[in-house]
Amino acid sequence: MGVGTNQQSDPLLSHRTFLEAALEKEAHAYDKAVMTLSGGALAVSFAFVKDIIGGTPDPITMPELFCAWIFLSTSMLSCLGSMLTSQFALYRAIVQVDRPRADPASKKEPPGGGFGIATWILNISAGCFFGVGVIFLVTFAAQNLGRVGQTQDKAPSVTSVSPTATLTATPTPVP
Repeated sequence: MGVGTNQQSDPLLSHRTFLEAALEKEAHAYDKAVMTLSGGALAVSFAFVKDIIGGTPDPITMPELFCAWIFLSTSMLSCLGSMLTSQFALYRAIVQVDRPRADPASKKEPPGGGFGIATWILNISAGCFFGVGVIFLVTFAAQNLGRVGQTQDKAPSVTSVSPTATLTATPTPVP
């Protein structure tokens, strides 16, 4: 019996194929979820500032809002980068498979090369950036909930003059 014709290896091979497909599906779902959640959190933060607290958050809390926006945007960018490096890693893995096994460099390089490692790092980073962004956003929202219903765009009040006040003018000499 040659390799691949063993009765026990066929179920393992089909199971491995199933696991690879499931891994690919889950990786795609993770990227999509982080991208959607990060974009949604950004949209909610804009709506919260504009519609709920009337467009004028407490100035002391602005750093939290900016940090939330930065982390959520970075999460989205990490997701996009992960998708791109994943494509390069897959291409690199195909080249590695096509390369003759006698090539010693193929044994030292991880599957997908550096792009595979970069994809992994970007995926982890995207999730971490999203989490930190949500923490900043929740902190900002909690500190501004007391401002809900307060309108900040009222016209400034004008000081009125009492009707009994008298104005005195001193004449200026004409030259």
